[in-house]
Amino acid sequence: MSEQSSEEVVLAELDDIRVSEYLAQHPDFFAQHPELLSELRLPHAERGTISLTERQLTVLRQQNQQLKEEITELMSMASRNEKIFRVYSQLYTDLLSCHQISEVQKLLQQHLAEQLGLPVVALRLFDYAGDRQLTLIRDDAEQVLTRRLGGGSCYFGRLGQQEQWLLFGEKTVESAALLLIGEPGEAHGILAIGSHDAHHFEPDMDSLLVDQLRALLSTLLPRLLPADE
Repeated sequence: MSEQSSEEVVLAELDDIRVSEYLAQHPDFFAQHPELLSELRLPHAERGTISLTERQLTVLRQQNQQLKEEITELMSMASRNEKIFRVYSQLYTDLLSCHQISEVQKLLQQHLAEQLGLPVVALRLFDYAGDRQLTLIRDDAEQVLTRRLGGGSCYFGRLGQQEQWLLFGEKTVESAALLLIGEPGEAHGILAIGSHDAHHFEPDMDSLLVDQLRALLSTLLPRLLPADE
């Protein structure tokens, strides 16, 4: 048998298109011609040749399973988001009762690290004369402020090795969130939150909760700092 000519192939493809368009425009076609359903046979990778009805049932089962998985994932995501929201809400309330910088640091560690599982939480205050672990020389931070924050108030993403050392010391993180405490040009410090997951903090992530936390810290911390800081 000779191979089909190019003209025959084109005509066959046109027929397929016409049939597809007709069936799309007449979805009740097989309801009007039920006898065709038992005659149509479709190839199946695992079960050999099956009827159109069997194929439809298989597709519906697959779609149903996929839908169940998507619903389960959405419910799981909703549960995680609710937990995060509750932790942040409680953190906001607890921070309002703080009278010392050390209390702020303790609450940030307790809520973000212990309850949300973020392994590294570092509060760094510019030229702070109190706890040395909280102190960050403003001149040393200029590169981070310029390169990462660039006049903004938040940064999400990766950090260079020198930046990690400056903010987190010997602790290594794969991604980080940097929140500027105060307004650009008049900032009092940085809250740096680190994760071992390289994709936990990404540039396009939602920043609503951390923006609220940054705003609260920007109002609270200046009241707790010595007057000359």
